[in-house]
Amino acid sequence: MIFQTKRYSSFVNALFLLILFSCSKDVVEPFTAPISKFTIATSSGAGGLISPSQSVEIGQAIKITATANEHFQLKEWTGDCGTFDKDDLEITITASKNCAVGVEFEKIKYTITATPEKGGGIVSDGELQREHGQIATFTAEPDQGYQLSGWTVVEGSDCPDLTEVKNKVTFTVDGNCSLAAVFSKASRTITTSSGIGGMISLVQRVEDGSTLTITATPDTGYQIQSWGGTCGTFDKSTNPASFTVTEDCSISVSFEKVSYTISTNAGDGGSITENQSVDHEESVIITAMPDTGYQISGWSGSCGTFDKASNPVSVTGSSDCSISVSFEKVSYTIATDAGAGGSITGNQSVKHGESVGITARPDTGYQIQSWGGNCGILTKSGNSVTFTATKSCSTSVSFERELYAFVTINILIFSSLCRIFVL
Repeated sequence: MIFQTKRYSSFVNALFLLILFSCSKDVVEPFTAPISKFTIATSSGAGGLISPSQSVEIGQAIKITATANEHFQLKEWTGDCGTFDKDDLEITITASKNCAVGVEFEKIKYTITATPEKGGGIVSDGELQREHGQIATFTAEPDQGYQLSGWTVVEGSDCPDLTEVKNKVTFTVDGNCSLAAVFSKASRTITTSSGIGGMISLVQRVEDGSTLTITATPDTGYQIQSWGGTCGTFDKSTNPASFTVTEDCSISVSFEKVSYTISTNAGDGGSITENQSVDHEESVIITAMPDTGYQISGWSGSCGTFDKASNPVSVTGSSDCSISVSFEKVSYTIATDAGAGGSITGNQSVKHGESVGITARPDTGYQIQSWGGNCGILTKSGNSVTFTATKSCSTSVSFERELYAFVTINILIFSSLCRIFVL
């Protein structure tokens, strides 16, 4: 027994030394995984955008896109991801390292030109380079005996609104623009202007004694309200206006919204808002008013399409039009129910104001005890009731056994007993 205890103690000591020896070994360094992704960082200057930064696999090809804002263009690509042509708005990068790519933008230089026609020249340089939002100015110099008639936009060119003061034209650059300075022999100046709701022929310069025609162009939904100015007197129905030029003068035109007539009509069973007058693009409310017991069955006409559940409806003026409404009687449901001992007329669907007849049919040996429901006050005299439909309602009837049957049976039994006793 002592020998076994010693052997066990030696085994435990050996195991302890083994564990102690294992714990004293050097700590193994943690495993470091190889890099599998790279970061492509992107940035852009003012005037545009670039694709966002991305994390990509080694060897993966990604596309980076530069998007210039309006009136800007790509100036150059920057960064350490490679060299790229500024004419390429989309580049491809194959990931081989962490790198950065940037893009710089610059404002577009637009070409602004002004060319003189016969009768004069351009004082300042006839071709300018300007950025968006900058001011461009040209000054025309008429030849002897000529005057500047005006500035025109060369066909195919898209120029902004021009500000003309005497022989100078000024505008804010919005793109490439080509103008022409038009000269004519000294003439009269006809100044034109228009109010809101339309346009009028541009300012005119014509030779004295010439016949000039001025046209007013109302916007959709507008008409001429009146002509004004010093060039003559014109009726509002006159368009264009023609006159002989004998002096510098002005002509103006004012506009007003066209007024439309909304014609209304209602069928039997109700009424509708009377005819209405409404200005262009303004709205008017049309209301249908059904009589008691009637409802709208439908809208019709040229003013639009409306659901019969819509009331009132709104009509926006865009032309003369008509709108009609038709009505129909309201339908009611008359629900019926009978208790034990008989039956009753089934459920009915009737129109407002119609007469409803309900008949109760007691079984043999039964009679009506009472009528019930919310269709009105009904008495139990007779097997039928009649009332006028004014709403959906229910009618019920209850039955009871006829009394005389029991009395007759009792009399017969009593008579039989009497005969037995007599005998």
